Amino acid sequence: MYFNKNDISEITDVTAEELENAVNTLKEDNGLEGLGAYFIEAQNKYNINAIMLVAIACLESAYGTSKLAIEKNNLFGLRANDEYRDDPSKYGDYFSTKEDCIDYAGHKLRYQYLEEDEKAPWCYCNGETDIYSIGSIWCSNPEWGDYVVDLSTRLSKVIESERDSQIDYKSKYLKEKDKLDRIRAILNEDEIDTYNLEDEEEDEPSYEY
Repeated sequence: MYFNKNDISEITDVTAEELENAVNTLKEDNGLEGLGAYFIEAQNKYNINAIMLVAIACLESAYGTSKLAIEKNNLFGLRANDEYRDDPSKYGDYFSTKEDCIDYAGHKLRYQYLEEDEKAPWCYCNGETDIYSIGSIWCSNPEWGDYVVDLSTRLSKVIESERDSQIDYKSKYLKEKDKLDRIRAILNEDEIDTYNLEDEEEDEPSYEY
């Protein structure tokens, strides 16, 4: 897997293209196209795993197709509190672009959830870095962490499958076979040298004094 549910700050080596392909595989018509590079940028900037960041966005915005995502570029359900649900002007933060929202979410996770912010002490996870501790504060749904892990797993499997399909197994086999053939040749040469040495010792003339 390309994520650690017990530590969302453990980054991954996946690429922006792999992230977008994984999202497109899970949901063909989505609102996250072209954003892979921004998830990677947020990961590198805030040390928040890109796979999990994408998974949270997929969950909170229905793959970028929710009303908040479309009308307010809000991909993470930020400030979408239940008490504001009947007031569209208050329900959910507005972002000028989806890219800004991704950066804000990465910043919030790092500097309010993983690290303590005196302006938002209620967000701090008391040093815990697992997705479940974060979920207990992020969302009122107790299964939120499980949903994020499930999505992260599915995204990872798509990427892993794609990487496996790109491996040239025939070429890999031939290279390994060539290594083994060379080792066998070296071993055979050593046996021949040992054999010749033994023959020479046996053929040495015995001198009588």
